Amino acid sequence: MKKIYLGIVVSLCTMGFVQADSIDDFIQQARDAYADSIDCLFTDILGSLRCVTIPLNGAKRVLEKGTEFDGSSIPGYASIYESDMHLQPDLTTFNIVDATARVMCDVYVNAHEPYEADPRSLLKKQLARAQELGYEFYVGPELEFFLLNENGDPVDTAHYFDASNNFCIDNQKKCILSTLVRNGVAVEKIHHEVASGQYEISIHYNNALEIADQIVLAKQIIRQQATMQGLRAIFMPKPFNGMNGSGMHVHFSLYDTVNKKNAFYDYDDAAHLSEAAQHFIAGILKYIPEMSAICNPTVNSYKRLVAGYEAPVYICWATKNRSALIRIPQIDAQEAAAARAEIRSPDALSNPYILFASLLAAGLQGIEDAEQLQKPIEKNLYKLSSTQIKELDIAVLPSSLSKALSYLQQSDFARHALGSRFVQEFLSLKEKELLQFNRTITDWEWHRYA
Repeated sequence: MKKIYLGIVVSLCTMGFVQADSIDDFIQQARDAYADSIDCLFTDILGSLRCVTIPLNGAKRVLEKGTEFDGSSIPGYASIYESDMHLQPDLTTFNIVDATARVMCDVYVNAHEPYEADPRSLLKKQLARAQELGYEFYVGPELEFFLLNENGDPVDTAHYFDASNNFCIDNQKKCILSTLVRNGVAVEKIHHEVASGQYEISIHYNNALEIADQIVLAKQIIRQQATMQGLRAIFMPKPFNGMNGSGMHVHFSLYDTVNKKNAFYDYDDAAHLSEAAQHFIAGILKYIPEMSAICNPTVNSYKRLVAGYEAPVYICWATKNRSALIRIPQIDAQEAAAARAEIRSPDALSNPYILFASLLAAGLQGIEDAEQLQKPIEKNLYKLSSTQIKELDIAVLPSSLSKALSYLQQSDFARHALGSRFVQEFLSLKEKELLQFNRTITDWEWHRYA
């Protein structure tokens, strides 16, 4: 069966989502499923999942009008003197699974005004911009993670696509898969990755907002399922030296809502990429240094972004070359819906809402400015010398979080795309994190050599 990347239709009933004519219907269906509460979910600026649980007997008002919370207790959301904030449920995300009802929420400063640095609202803003230009933004992430035992070691020594000989580990993998699917995460497949104890789930191509919601939920479920089995799931990009790290590759394309077709496809182009696709990709390549702190937001992220471990370092594109930052997957020339690009630098510690908003903003800017895409680099970049890289005029991703934050600090593009408030709050949090990390390392070195 051919893989289709656009126009995917998934049964809402199968996915656990509830269709209802009124809020009373939502509540009644929750009662029928023996749910006694509703989890209202959202993320903070850095992407950590937050939750407030509302008893079912008080849920009608919350589903209708939202609920208040103390924003000053969540870093990046509000100062102590403007602490009152508002959660507004998005009823299109309401679902019930195993007597648990949940709904994703947007963060507002009051009952009517979205918070200008709310990650979900920022993605909605960029999606609205794309819609005005006649596009929808589709993505399909590949989420990598490690499963560790009680000693903090990988649970196996298997390799890429290996079939497990350990019944317990194989059963754990299948439990994760079934739980994700029952909770509305449209998993395409799960398999063992290159490193020991490393796994990957691929999520079906869909609208960027729906996929961001699914990523947030998937990470929580994977962690919970691992804990239930006495294991630990981690999304740290580079937990072990000498082994491949974990990324979150993102496949992406635009859908032309006017002509009802994949806006990335051109039969006559060698890579089957349309002019719009080429401008879009060129925009991402132009602004990726300024987005690196969004794509790779931790100190550990940059330990993964080194040559030799299938992680990209060089800012260029290619068709089959997996050492390039952006790769164009090979497709059947007749399969227009499958035309897409894949960016390989992001990791799962990024906030998916902000990640997708940044990619979309950069790509749309590339289209509006008619950015020209340079020729693809099909050589193995890891085997080229620094002189050869320089001769090919290939730029390099920031090599540390500190450098990435410096690019973001100076970026007019980021402030335009994500807003000054978000950039200010994000930089403040990350600079504090970096300072704390450096202080911890300094203290550790002092004790070691004292």
